[in-house]
Amino acid sequence: MEKDDSFEDLLRSAKAGDAEAQSIVGLMYYYGEGAEQDDKEAAKWFRKAAQQGLAGGERLLGLLYLFGRGVKQDRDEGIKYLLRACKQGDVAAKHFMGIIYQRGYGVERDLNKAASWFCGAALDGDAEAQYVFGTLHHEGEMKNHATAYQMFSDAADQGHAEAQYRLGRMYDSGEWVDQDFKKAAFWYREAARQGCENAEISLRYGEAGRYHKPLDGSKELKRYREAALQGDAQAQYKLACIYDNPLYKQRDEAEAARWFKKAALQGHAEAQYQHAHNCRGGLITGPRLLKPMLRWLHKAAEQGHKGAQYELGWEYHTAHNGDRDLKKAFKWLRKAADENSEHGLRLLAQMYAYGKGVEPDYEEAYYWLSFAEEYEEFYEGDILRKKLDGELSESQREKVDQRVQQRKDAWSLAALLEQANRRAQAFFKEFWKSRGVPDPNPIPIQPARDKAVLAVQTDAKMDYDDTPEDYDDAEADAIEAIWEAANQGDAQAQLDLAALYFKGNGVEKNGRFAAEWIRKAAEQGYAQAQYELGALYYGGYGVELDRTAAAEWYRKAAHQGIRLAQFSLAAMCEYGVGVDKDYIEAMKWYREAALQGDENACLAIGAFYYYGHGVDQDFVEARKWYKKSALKGVAFAQYLLADMYFKGEGVDQDYKEAKKWFLKAADQGDVRAQYRLGRMYRFGEGVKQDYAEAHKWMLAAAEQGSEEAQYRLAFMYYKAQGVDEDKAETVKWLLRASHKGHTDAQYTLATMYGDGEGTEQDFEESYYWFARAHESGLEKAAAARDEAAGKITPQQKEAIDEKLAEQLKNKRIIELLFSGL
Repeated sequence: MEKDDSFEDLLRSAKAGDAEAQSIVGLMYYYGEGAEQDDKEAAKWFRKAAQQGLAGGERLLGLLYLFGRGVKQDRDEGIKYLLRACKQGDVAAKHFMGIIYQRGYGVERDLNKAASWFCGAALDGDAEAQYVFGTLHHEGEMKNHATAYQMFSDAADQGHAEAQYRLGRMYDSGEWVDQDFKKAAFWYREAARQGCENAEISLRYGEAGRYHKPLDGSKELKRYREAALQGDAQAQYKLACIYDNPLYKQRDEAEAARWFKKAALQGHAEAQYQHAHNCRGGLITGPRLLKPMLRWLHKAAEQGHKGAQYELGWEYHTAHNGDRDLKKAFKWLRKAADENSEHGLRLLAQMYAYGKGVEPDYEEAYYWLSFAEEYEEFYEGDILRKKLDGELSESQREKVDQRVQQRKDAWSLAALLEQANRRAQAFFKEFWKSRGVPDPNPIPIQPARDKAVLAVQTDAKMDYDDTPEDYDDAEADAIEAIWEAANQGDAQAQLDLAALYFKGNGVEKNGRFAAEWIRKAAEQGYAQAQYELGALYYGGYGVELDRTAAAEWYRKAAHQGIRLAQFSLAAMCEYGVGVDKDYIEAMKWYREAALQGDENACLAIGAFYYYGHGVDQDFVEARKWYKKSALKGVAFAQYLLADMYFKGEGVDQDYKEAKKWFLKAADQGDVRAQYRLGRMYRFGEGVKQDYAEAHKWMLAAAEQGSEEAQYRLAFMYYKAQGVDEDKAETVKWLLRASHKGHTDAQYTLATMYGDGEGTEQDFEESYYWFARAHESGLEKAAAARDEAAGKITPQQKEAIDEKLAEQLKNKRIIELLFSGL
């Protein structure tokens, strides 16, 4: 992909020696986010950051050694760097070390050590570590329901779906806590909102489901319906899932079945799998359709859907359709196993052991049985295990055990990789948000209807007795028809053809060809194509990145009423991206988008009135527009509205309303609102002073990185306000705030290092932080710095001064990079 401006800025800073920028540049190379994907370049920049002692750089370099990406795979070297990061308190590195000991990757498997690492990360507030630490105490030898409950609760409060589901289960079954179906329903619902299938099942069939108050899913339905009606397969699948979801009062199994079928006809593997289930269960009009069920399972299985592969193998093995075929059963069960399906492994082992559908092979049977035992409970004296132990020599078993360990090592790496990817996704989401630019990774195209699929759906010859080959032929005919129509100038066909090239459906995937067909449709005045061409120019997809051209095409689409184009053009006018900065023009297009219900446009208009950008400053109007956005659920708008009520801007001062809107924003994770609630309760600002409640919200904001919250939280631990006195926690939070540049935190931290309060006495650290505080503008730190200098050697002082000089050199660059400009 094209390199983004943000990448170039960061690269300059990284070359200048800034460790944080080096770490981010490495991430961008590794994930291809804003730069061409390049493992070796990623490793180079991670190493530079690690050499400067940056914990994140050490962690990331350690992972590359473990994965063998960009460097020669070396487990010992990888663990060495992870441990260095752990020593600096890196929470993600602690979590990764927990995974390593839990799975025995490069070290002897040790659940106690794994628990210790998970515990460290959990206490630092890491939701994933809290969940894993909770599971270790919820089951197995370390069972401790009190700890499990606490960890699941902590992770659930941070939005961890699996933890929410586990917490729901505990309330559902009355396990350690009093049975409470209402609380169970609440946590199941929270988990189901994030797509947790087990939570959906519990709401659908369990006792707790009776206490679930169905939600209004109209907003979610609206989000996907337009694209679904135009033939977007993913949107059709999402629409079907909403209709199928017990969370919503709009649940409609018939509608769900209809949209699953539409998406399945377009080749959506998960939709094909769901459609097969509908055929089996009789949800579609008519009796159970076993032959169509098999055909749809085939289509999904051929795309690598491991659930479909397993079920297809099971169907051929059990002959529910009256057509038993052990060779086919073996074929699909083996494919599912190769895709890491946890189902059917014991059956596969039996087929190898007894020669069903395949030549007998005891080593292969032993191999797959070893994995089956990872997932299933086996009784002592298991017949199959006894048979294989008798058939294989000790050397044969050792040889297979080596293969088993290699596969388990691969699983361990997969677990590490999955966690690394999750953390990277979260980082980049916040990174691009802080820069005030769209995430360059998602493909901006929203494909219109796929005529190839429409042809299949409307072809009278296509029915349940047709073969997959019939569908393939129909699809080829339809693509040919699209091509012919596009060449004859049909704008919709041109957009359809572009969608096929972007997705690689029936044609070779080619972004440049897709962009050319979108251009042809856009040049005919087709509004949706004009918007999509603008998005291509903005992100540099299939065309050279050109923000000026993006603005031109957005403007054309905006004049035709495309809401997203209106908002995008307004934002470009506001910030002067691709066009001259023009608040009046920006306000014009924000209003157009707001008239179509765009909540973010309402927020922007509110800000224009608040600051007097392009209009006379008017707090009453600002509050009105903020409220429109806030009522649509925009957390930042809720925070700004609360602030106006708190200050009495454009409305009489009203602490009750301020608290209400701060709470709404805080519950959505808005860090500013969480901090303000913490302040209100700590100082009794408009509410009754409540240190416990203040601690709750200060902690929430501090864990999200608010330096002011971290500083205030440190003093709450120091003065035992809402918590027990804990000087070590004080130092911990002061250190976090100090690294972010909080001057008072730096001064206080330096004092505690000098006095050995809450930490070991360390005059070097004391001198360093007094110097940092003085450089940040705190005059009183100068005398304290000079006094601390007399307690260290000249060599120590010189080394610290050099470090400070290097940091100061790059400080301005970093400030500009992260200012959102």
